[in-house]
Amino acid sequence: MSGKKPVVIFLVAALALTTTAGCAGWLSDVPTIEPLPTLTPSVTSPPDSIASAGSLTPFTPSPTATVTLTPTPAELPLQPTATPRPGQEQTAPAPPSGAVPPPEILYFVAFPEQVEPGQSVLLFWSSEGGTSAAVYRLNADGTPGQTWAVATEGSLTVTPRATGHNEVYVLAVTNGLTTVEQPVYIATICTQAWFFAPPPEEGCPDGPARSTQAVTQTFERGRMFWLAETDEIIVLFDDLPPLSDLLEEGEGEDRPPAWISLPDPYVEGEPEIDETIQPPEGFTQPRRGFGTVWRTVPDVRDRLGWALGEERGYEMLFQSETIGEERQLYFTDDLGAVIRLVPGGEGWLVIAYQQ
Repeated sequence: MSGKKPVVIFLVAALALTTTAGCAGWLSDVPTIEPLPTLTPSVTSPPDSIASAGSLTPFTPSPTATVTLTPTPAELPLQPTATPRPGQEQTAPAPPSGAVPPPEILYFVAFPEQVEPGQSVLLFWSSEGGTSAAVYRLNADGTPGQTWAVATEGSLTVTPRATGHNEVYVLAVTNGLTTVEQPVYIATICTQAWFFAPPPEEGCPDGPARSTQAVTQTFERGRMFWLAETDEIIVLFDDLPPLSDLLEEGEGEDRPPAWISLPDPYVEGEPEIDETIQPPEGFTQPRRGFGTVWRTVPDVRDRLGWALGEERGYEMLFQSETIGEERQLYFTDDLGAVIRLVPGGEGWLVIAYQQ
């Protein structure tokens, strides 16, 4: 038995070399894994019972690979997504507006296209692809004014305001997703010309300008005018801030009138002044009709103050227009300024100067 040990040892060594070479060839065929696996080959010596039998069975070691896997991060959304709260109803996103074709206005016309104040105009139109429509008058500042709900095809009779300029009406048709609009222009012609320039942006005069004898007087905080043709007295007050300022402060409703107009109350033969009233030096008590209004109409004396000089006569030009049921008057003062009286006593302003 002792004589066979060298042979066994030689065979074992050869087997070890063969196994190592085989493992090396096997490792060359293994795909690369990041990081590389750790291989631990093991060789088991044959038991003595096998050696003593005179036969050897080659033993192939089983390499044990330790593989480390690197997780791949999931793709994150490019935009934030909303997570609904418990119980919150989820709404499906609306389809893109391009999926539904927009409405189309086939035509929108006016007849006639040029009218005089008070003359009616017929608007008629046709459209496709809309579910509802409206016609509105465009204000001078470009915002929608009076609006009528109409069918997607039909007609409407309107009466343009007496503007003396083009008046614009707009047809708007919608399908709930897209709204299309188309304007139509109507020229309103004033049959009478204004006596001053530039003319008002809206309105036409009731008639030609007229001339009348007039008297004016200046006070500490305002003026008075008397018109011979109408025998009326107009009082302008200078003691008020602009109406827009008062409206911003919430005080516009209690604002006193900026001007008043009333018939001349003076009766010929009555005293022209009240001798018991003595004005301060440099001031004057108004006479005749101006004096009667100044002394007897509530608040006029307190608001105007004393007269700054005597009455002055001159030739006045005046013209009016009717707005609703009220008259808007334009007239000249003794210096050629054109004064506009806003209806309802809301205000007065100088809008032009006569040469």
